[in-house]
Amino acid sequence: MLEKPIMFFGIVVFMFFVFAGGIVLFVGVSKWYQLQAETQFIAATVAEYGGYTDVADSAIAGFAAAKNFNPAQLTVSITPPGGYPVNYGNTLSVSMSYPFSQVVRFGNMSYLVFPVNFQLKTYAAALSTYVPQMGPGSPLQAAYTTPSFP
Repeated sequence: MLEKPIMFFGIVVFMFFVFAGGIVLFVGVSKWYQLQAETQFIAATVAEYGGYTDVADSAIAGFAAAKNFNPAQLTVSITPPGGYPVNYGNTLSVSMSYPFSQVVRFGNMSYLVFPVNFQLKTYAAALSTYVPQMGPGSPLQAAYTTPSFP
């Protein structure tokens, strides 16, 4: 006789975890996909200019503003380190990471709050297409710098 109410309560709790897990998974994967797409875009930009430039830096800042990423928490690393161009044919790699935080609540019940925290990490690589003999007036003129994101 008690097995039906107990089973019903168990099913409701199980469905809550399935629903909450689905939401966290959907939001986390969509944020990771956005970060991965930006990492690939920055890798292509870095390969075009032969290194990390102010163009890539402003593209990341625009991405962070458009997609609601906190620029202070966004970490960008370039290999080899920025500040100078890398000649044609050498590999450049970009990795980006961002802390993902999601709080799952069940109504107004303060005892049913589940924080989910993990680090989103992405990586992309590209071959440099920079040719150092390009003269002044070239569309590839840019200021080489290091990432302004910690």
